[in-house]
Amino acid sequence: MADARILVADDEEHAQIRLIGRATFSCSQRVRDYGMRVLDKNIKHVHIDLSECEGMDSTIMGVLAMIGLRARKQGLNAEIVNADERLKKLLYGLGLKKLFVFTHTLLDEVNWATLCHTERDDQPLTAERTILEAHETLMQIDPENMPKFRDVVDYLRQDIERLETEN
Repeated sequence: MADARILVADDEEHAQIRLIGRATFSCSQRVRDYGMRVLDKNIKHVHIDLSECEGMDSTIMGVLAMIGLRARKQGLNAEIVNADERLKKLLYGLGLKKLFVFTHTLLDEVNWATLCHTERDDQPLTAERTILEAHETLMQIDPENMPKFRDVVDYLRQDIERLETEN
């Protein structure tokens, strides 16, 4: 699979995130930070474009859930655009259908900016906390996710504790 590229664009009303290739935890912190930053603005729509996404891991799906959950709480329109059937099945299976409207549509051409290109955060504690929060969010949005991610969450909490005592 191709390396991940994450492109973003926003204006007064819309924020867009385009996942290209295989999106993994390596870009999760930047996707989360961008999503939270644009949700602090007065936008009305959030679009996640998966037309070129070849796959994603549970951390990225959890980060998308964080963005969708917050958008929903703010009364914003949150949409996953152009996900293929395989990706839809993954996202539906983790409960993201509760947070996003899934559509197939052409988005307006915008001036995309590269958010990240398979870069990993150099701060292990920050990355670990994002991964933990992503998986906790997946457990929060759908109780069926609890047994899927309980061990991961427990391990991450222990690892964060260890990293905190080392620093």
